[in-house]
Amino acid sequence: MCKTNIEPTVEKKLPRENLISQWKYNSKRSKRYKKLYYWFEIPSIILGAMIPVIVMIKDIPSIIPAIISGIVGCLKTISFFGCFKNYWISSRNIAEQLKSELRQYDAKINEYDVEDEKSRNKALAKKLEAIIRDGNKDWITLIEKNEEDKK
Repeated sequence: MCKTNIEPTVEKKLPRENLISQWKYNSKRSKRYKKLYYWFEIPSIILGAMIPVIVMIKDIPSIIPAIISGIVGCLKTISFFGCFKNYWISSRNIAEQLKSELRQYDAKINEYDVEDEKSRNKALAKKLEAIIRDGNKDWITLIEKNEEDKK
């Protein structure tokens, strides 16, 4: 019989290290979705605002505003179906909760105001799990809502 090593899904790190890892992950993810949101929304705003100006120019063929309108429509549709804004805000919310928890842990306030390091780490691990669990639930709810909106 072949023996397979099954690695634990969570590395054996201190809860503080796990929290920092999760914070960096959500912060990076938030930045990515924010960039995507801006990359699609800003050009659509600028192009949309240019259409009336272009229409007023006499020597411009009518196909040009039509093409620009089509591009604006595509950009807005991609932004809508990609749900970039919602995912950006959701990831940022989780990152901010984690950052707040880390500050409380480091300052030894609230539930971390105990001398026993094991109790502090246990409290942080529980809080980290709760934040991630709630974030996952919110993420699933957001995805389901977005799927309904797309119908």
